[in-house]
Amino acid sequence: MHLVELVVPGIIGAGLALFGVWLTNKYNAATNAANRLHQLDVERIKDEIAAEAKSRDNRWAFRKDVYVKPITSTSNLALRVSALATTTSNIRHRSQEPQPALELSLNQTLNELLRCQQDFFTQACLAPLAMADGITSVVQAPVITLKDLNPS
Repeated sequence: MHLVELVVPGIIGAGLALFGVWLTNKYNAATNAANRLHQLDVERIKDEIAAEAKSRDNRWAFRKDVYVKPITSTSNLALRVSALATTTSNIRHRSQEPQPALELSLNQTLNELLRCQQDFFTQACLAPLAMADGITSVVQAPVITLKDLNPS
């Protein structure tokens, strides 16, 4: 009888200890699963924020190009018009130069002017695509004037 008094409480204690370990493991498994789901949600949100930021950066880079390139092409166009004026002035003042050299210089200047004009038209057409409404109205007036000058 003395043995039963020692064994029964030991068995009950061991059973309760095993039950406690089982409950603890079950709780830890549930907590770990919740933590993994939370971590997945955090990573998904980070990815969404990163994709949004990259998209915003790409849109900004495109808009920046649409604002900067017309300014550059306008400057190039103005320089080429100035070069054309200089070339025609040189032709008027230096009639003693051989004619082929003058024609070559004039043709080169006109080709550069045409290239700059085409670049300007391209940039002017891209401006509305980037929703750069402020630049569109500024660019349209010279575009119309330049189209009138260029018969092609």
